[in-house]
Amino acid sequence: RTQKRIDEMTEILEGRKARKARKEAIELDNEALRLRFNLHQIERQIREREVAEKMANRPTYQKVIGEIGETANTIRALMTSFDFSAPLRQGLILTVAHPVRSAVAFPEMFRAAFSAEKAFGQAEALRNRPNAPLYESSGLYLAEHGGRLSAMEEAFKSRRAEKIPLIGRGIRASQRAYTSYLNRIRADSFDAMVKGLTKDGRGNPAELKA
Repeated sequence: RTQKRIDEMTEILEGRKARKARKEAIELDNEALRLRFNLHQIERQIREREVAEKMANRPTYQKVIGEIGETANTIRALMTSFDFSAPLRQGLILTVAHPVRSAVAFPEMFRAAFSAEKAFGQAEALRNRPNAPLYESSGLYLAEHGGRLSAMEEAFKSRRAEKIPLIGRGIRASQRAYTSYLNRIRADSFDAMVKGLTKDGRGNPAELKA
């Protein structure tokens, strides 16, 4: 594979082959987005079942330690639920430094809070951006909506809190709002820096990580 890549790049260098255009963003229609959302929900249920089975088979001492951690996470999730504080907490610097960019992200934050499908659609839009491969390779942190606990925003790392009647719905809404706003403003800031601070508007690995 490496030799094949060398041959391809040599052809481009010598003018015998054109460089491929950058990946264009994929536009999903409503039906495609609905199907992707349904798939995401099923995958989440599978992950939750696997986690539950793994936790049930832990040694007793690990269960005790896990219970303490889960209780702390539940309390923290309850304290930070029913609010829209992401712009003035973790997103404070970017919110203040880039008010126009923040103003674009604000409406999406509220739409995500009131609709799991809207939140998923926003995440899909970020995953389909031309720079999406660079987000991953450069280490840009984007939290998951209802994904693995390790990949969720810190303030909402509690499955137990989400299952509390009535309150759980508010916690899930706050988590979606929190995640949507921060992911959008992080990705927008990354795109702006790639365009404005790199020599060629695309960047090399060292530039992108910086």
